[in-house]
Amino acid sequence: MSNRFLKRKGFTLIELLIAMMVGGIVVAGAAAAMNELFKVSNSTSDDMAAFTHVQNAGFWISHDTVMAQQVDTGDDVGTPDVIEFLELEWVDWENDVHRAVYTLEGTGELKQLVRTYSFQVDGVDQPDQTIIIARYIDPDESACSWDGTVLTLEITSKVGASTATRTYHVKTRPLS
Repeated sequence: MSNRFLKRKGFTLIELLIAMMVGGIVVAGAAAAMNELFKVSNSTSDDMAAFTHVQNAGFWISHDTVMAQQVDTGDDVGTPDVIEFLELEWVDWENDVHRAVYTLEGTGELKQLVRTYSFQVDGVDQPDQTIIIARYIDPDESACSWDGTVLTLEITSKVGASTATRTYHVKTRPLS
């Protein structure tokens, strides 16, 4: 009879319970690690989005400011939910007039920065080109100032719990 029990193959109930407990601990640890990974991923994604919006605004405004011969900062356009943030104007080598107007538009606490570009060729107005260059801009923490040669731009974007702020100093091209 003892021979018959020795030849049986399989696991005892205790062995199965121990294996299930160890497996449960491993699965719980993996689930906790995955949860933390997703939290970090969302936070990193918000950080990158906020930085990208600020960087894009800085790129376009810097690009136009370098060419500008006339700079006008911050007016209330009179339209609800629209703030004229910056207006730039320049004349190119063919005497064509270019104009870029940056406005903060939208309802709510955060606005989107819109660039409206217009130009004239031989005195004839061409169709305006309007694009959204940045979203989630905080108008209370964003400003630009002009001292006659240098445009100072401070722009803040808030995405979720992440905030990105950058300050740009852009000098216009010399007129001579």
